[in-house]
Amino acid sequence: YNRYVQANYLNVPDGLPSLEAAVQVIQDENGDLSLSQWIAQIKDTLWKTCTYQKDNLESVPDGSNVIEDFFGRQRKGYCTHFASAGVMMLRMAGIPARYVTGYVIWPDDFKVDSASDGYRADVTGYRGHAWVEVYNASHMGASGYDPSGQRADIQLSANSGKQQPFRKYR
Repeated sequence: YNRYVQANYLNVPDGLPSLEAAVQVIQDENGDLSLSQWIAQIKDTLWKTCTYQKDNLESVPDGSNVIEDFFGRQRKGYCTHFASAGVMMLRMAGIPARYVTGYVIWPDDFKVDSASDGYRADVTGYRGHAWVEVYNASHMGASGYDPSGQRADIQLSANSGKQQPFRKYR
């Protein structure tokens, strides 16, 4: 199983020089880091370098890598940009990680549904979100974290101590 994770969640495309440089700076300034320290350093680098912004983003120039454009040129974006850059930086540090998308649903969203004698939550596209899952070999599982900082409750619930299986998603 670890071979599968190593083979599939460490790949990094060419053309990400600003991310490579940032990971090298983290390494040079801190030496050997634990998994949680790498996550914290990468999140801190993203927050210090980039601004969370959904509107008025510039188009990515033809032939440019979206992640490199986000981190190296525009320095602004939203959850998909932060999560993509976070995954690539973790992988560059030798930490298996993957990009995950889904919907954010809070307990308050569930309402009693008398027709089904249960609960119902109406989830719209507005609740769509992207985050990072990091593989932890010692636990044979994945922990989620949100490098954009926009959904702190995802990080709290995803890191509640319960390791989730690191499955292949399509």
